[in-house]
Amino acid sequence: MSIDNRTEDRYFVVTPLAAEIGGANADVIDISTRGARLQLTQQIEVGRPLSFTLHAGEVAIATSAVAVWCEVAALAMHDEESDRYFCGVTFEKSLSMMRHLIEDLITTHTAIPIEDNRNSQRYRVIAPLTASFSELYALRVLDLSIRGARIGTPEPLKAGTSSRICFSINGDDTLVWLPATVMWSRPAERKGRFETGLRISDAEDWLRTMIDELSLRNGVVIETDSLRRKFDPFSMRPIAGLVGLRR
Repeated sequence: MSIDNRTEDRYFVVTPLAAEIGGANADVIDISTRGARLQLTQQIEVGRPLSFTLHAGEVAIATSAVAVWCEVAALAMHDEESDRYFCGVTFEKSLSMMRHLIEDLITTHTAIPIEDNRNSQRYRVIAPLTASFSELYALRVLDLSIRGARIGTPEPLKAGTSSRICFSINGDDTLVWLPATVMWSRPAERKGRFETGLRISDAEDWLRTMIDELSLRNGVVIETDSLRRKFDPFSMRPIAGLVGLRR
């Protein structure tokens, strides 16, 4: 069971950062100035201080870290793969260099405040719901919340791109164009397609009404593992030869 003792804001890293802990290679999945969550291929002993180095471009930040929890994330099904683990670590002290790195990641839209995404339930869309965004039309809406949407796109969109989004339910366009910003964009499971996460600003009441309308039509279902999908790479990027563990 993961223990949550966070006292500072934590940020999801859109593209995991490389790191080493106790001589083992790891990927940083999310981070704060006091700690991080790592993905790695070996178990880390909980409670023992270990050397930790984070790499971001030409910057290397070295400190001491202690694992407060470590659990299996996925089991390998053949010899070509290794078991995968998630590990939560705390740093010896709050690091000013880490704060500057996080600020740079936010500026370049490669880090997203996790708390911004925890406060609204996400709904998986099962009704015919499409959207227009920028100069792209008839984009499939994959899931929806009162703060944003995940849409399918034919090409990756640049993080930070802002435009207006308009939804179409069963072929009927809404009359409202809402301001939206691309937060991330990555390859989808379907070859040649992409998924894009949008933050929709100042439209919570309108989006809540639309979700309620879709609910009445049995057009959405609550995405009970939306946070796991968003913040656990095994949920959004299946790896051949691994079976993810659900809790």
